[in-house]
Parts: sequence; C-alpha cells; structure tokens
Amino acid sequence: MATTWSDLAGRHVGVWGYGVEGAASVSTLADSASVLVVDDRAASLVDLPELAAVTVSGDPSALLGCDVVIKSPGISRNHPLVSSLEQAGIGVLGGHGVWLNSANRRQVACVTGTKGKSTTASVVGYLFTVLELDGDIGGNIGAPPFAVDAPLSASWCLELSSFQVTDIELGPRVVALTSLGSDHVDWHGGHERYVADKLSLATKPGVEIVLANSADRGLRSHSKTLGNNVTWVEADSRAGLVAESLGLRGEHNVGNVALALSVVEALCKVRIEGARLETVLSEADTYVGLPCRLSTIATVAGVEFVDDSLSTNVLPVISALDVFADRPTAWIVGGADRGIDYGELVSRVRSSQNPLLVVAMGDPDNGHDIADRIADHGLRGNIEIVRVDGLAEAVSSGAAWCQNRGGGVVLLSPGAPTWSDSATVQRYPNYKAKSSDYAAIVANLAHPDTSHTIGV
Repeated sequence: MATTWSDLAGRHVGVWGYGVEGAASVSTLADSASVLVVDDRAASLVDLPELAAVTVSGDPSALLGCDVVIKSPGISRNHPLVSSLEQAGIGVLGGHGVWLNSANRRQVACVTGTKGKSTTASVVGYLFTVLELDGDIGGNIGAPPFAVDAPLSASWCLELSSFQVTDIELGPRVVALTSLGSDHVDWHGGHERYVADKLSLATKPGVEIVLANSADRGLRSHSKTLGNNVTWVEADSRAGLVAESLGLRGEHNVGNVALALSVVEALCKVRIEGARLETVLSEADTYVGLPCRLSTIATVAGVEFVDDSLSTNVLPVISALDVFADRPTAWIVGGADRGIDYGELVSRVRSSQNPLLVVAMGDPDNGHDIADRIADHGLRGNIEIVRVDGLAEAVSSGAAWCQNRGGGVVLLSPGAPTWSDSATVQRYPNYKAKSSDYAAIVANLAHPDTSHTIGV
C-alpha cells in the first residue's frame, strides 16, 4: 500500500538531506512524527526549526534506527545505504511520491524531460494565471506542493527530474514529456538506466494521458515504452504565436509552449483558442522567463551576451547553438564531467555553417576535452577553438573575437554542471554562482571601473 504523509504520524521518520525538499518534509512531519534529519553538510542545517520532535545527525547510518526514510532526490537509489535500509525493512521514499499517494491525482500533471521541462512548467504557470485558472506549479520550479505554506490549489503542474521520478509510486493523470537525451548517467548507473527511469513516469499507475513532444527524436525512438495513452503534440502555429509573444527563442521553445498549452487543456478541460488565446497573447508582457536560460544580459559594442548557464547537457546546448546559427557565435563550454556522451553535440558543432568560436574552459572543467573531440580529424575554416582557464578569460576572448567580426553573440552554454561531489574539481557551487559571475564580468566590460571578484 502506498505511503501517505498521514501514515507517518507517530512514527520515527528520517529525513535524509536537508535541501528544499528536506525542509518541506520536516515542516510537514514536525507536528505529527519524531524526525531525524541527516545531512553531512553542517551549513545546510542553519535554518532547521528548533522543535522538540526534530533531532539532527551528520551520520547517515543513524537512519537505520528509523521506521521510514524520506530521502533527498539528489541521493541515488544506487547508494549503498539505500539497499541497507531496504534490506532492514525500512522504506526509502521521496517527498513528491508521498504527496502524490494522497493527492487528487486527477488534477495533477507532471512534466519531465532531458531539457525543456522548466520552461514548459513556467508557461503552464503563466497560463494558469492569465486565464484565471485555479492551478499552481511546483516540484523543481516553485515550492514543493507538500510544504506547509504551499498554495491550496485545485490543480498542480509539477516539474520533476529523473531523480524524483524514481521515487514515485502512483502517477498523475497527465504526464508531459519534453525530450530525451543523455544526462545524469553517473547517478542512474548508465544511459539505459537513465532512459528507463525517466520514461517510467509515463506508465505509473493512474496515468491516463501522456503528452509527448512530437519533434523529439529521442522520445520517438522509445515510443513503445511510453504505454498506450500517448498523444504526440505538434509545435503548431498557435504555439508559435504564444512563444513569440512570450519572448521564448528557438523552435525547441515552440515545442515547449505546445506542450504547456496541451497540459493546461487536459488538466483544466478548457480549449485555449478565441478569446482565451487573445488573453494569453495580450498579457505576454507579464510573463517572466527563467533566469539563466537563453537570457540576454547585455549588449556591448555590438556583442550580445547570452546567459544559458542552465544548459548542463547536450540537448539544450544544441538548441542554443541553433538559435544563433545565423550569427557569429563565441560559445563558452565546460563544467564538471559526469560521463555523458557528447557525440551528438560534437557532430552539431562540426557541421556549423556560421562563424563559431569554441571557448573551452579547462581544468577543473571539461571544456578542453570537449574541444579535443571537436578538433579531432581537423576543423572547417569557419570553426575556431581557444582554450582558456576560467570564465573571465573566456568572456574576454569571446568578446574580442565577436568585435573583430563586427558583432555577434557570446553564449555561455556550458554543457556540463557547475557542481561536483569532489571539492578538487569544483569551480562554482552551482549554476547561479556561475551566472552571477558571468553577469559581473560582462558588466565590467561595459563599465571597466566596476569592482569584480572572479569566482574561485
């Protein structure tokens, strides 16, 4: 029987990892259960509420004394302690999975995919608002729906990562799939396992409608594993109008908008056309796009500086390069290596027709390795590579190259994450820190007197 939050009342519950979801779990459980919070990062526990029912430990083995454990999605189900806990008869669950077990799942949609899920969910949230529908977004965008201060909404759209999908037992009525590539292979234990885990959301018990991006080759190639309830969503002219009005660049975002429209129509049983469509278009200036996702932060001396630091795998980088395929582009690449296959990205770069400078950030980042693969067997005359040590040098090199061509785009789209489990290969703690440093470096180019400290 699927476990709900109310089932945990009176029990000794371990909360493993005190991030956003961990904090929401503690707030939900603290009044009804005995809670043990386990996190080996002391800084994460600064905001832990001082409640008699909550104790803290930095030793994960302490979880073996619990009745059940709610783990952070960042902790892989391949972790040895997960097996030890389950062998001891201790259930290891995830917060969103527990919430779904008792939610009105007929009024829930979940969005996942290798890229595009956050944009799709953000557009769903916009549609809820401008059409005055009683809905909200959560998961990795917004607040967890099980947080004590979460909105009491009739409908929910959750943006879920592959990590969170593995913790779900009962599915929502509506599932939306944006794309399928390669990501998080270290966490899942290989590409095939990642694909199986990601797509398993489509066939969870309770799922009635699966909306899949028709244009995505990865999803199409795995169509047989998506169950019998699949509707392939086309990026039509209506989605194109909405994407343009919202300032979302690129064909991939037209597909994301098409999915968002379909999610709202399926979840709220409305048709977005006529007066509703006019409202969506007329209110477009109220839409706030995602930071760090194809965001222009400045234009200096004819050079546009674009922050796409949320692009941490192959597919979004390809989409970003496609957006600027008609302009000279200095592409800044490199981050923590997590073993994904860059073959498709290498092929895309080598086939570029526009002037393209690959600005590869090296040790501890993996940009030099990606550049080596691009350079293998020689380059076309329109493609150049420069190897740099850090972001300040990367921005300076890219800007000078673009200015020598009368303008262009400096595109930070790293194709790898900024974090790592090992302190020896960590340049930034997260993508937000890299994004902030990028903005500061660009501001210093525009106003050289600006004080700036480069990220370590």
